[in-house]
Amino acid sequence: MQKIVIGLSAVVLLGAAAGTYVFLDREQATVSVDQGYGPSPVLPKPNATILPTVNIAEAASWPEGKTPTAAEGLKVNALRKTSIIRDGSTCFPTGTS
Repeated sequence: MQKIVIGLSAVVLLGAAAGTYVFLDREQATVSVDQGYGPSPVLPKPNATILPTVNIAEAASWPEGKTPTAAEGLKVNALRKTSIIRDGSTCFPTGTS
């Protein structure tokens, strides 16, 4: 019984240490947002990590009556809204109407 308690304690301590390492080893931006845009953006050097950094953008609607500017000869259209069905699945409308 004592071996099980010692084993579980070791697993908990190792898990806590790994979690602390991952939490404290977060990546920070090394290039400003403005430097990352334009015809010659400054790109940071790759940084290999155990867990990749993923920054998910917040979804936002277009202001009423406004759309993004498209390239010459192109047009921007809103996607049709999707519906969530009672069973939790997502319904994507089809067709061109």
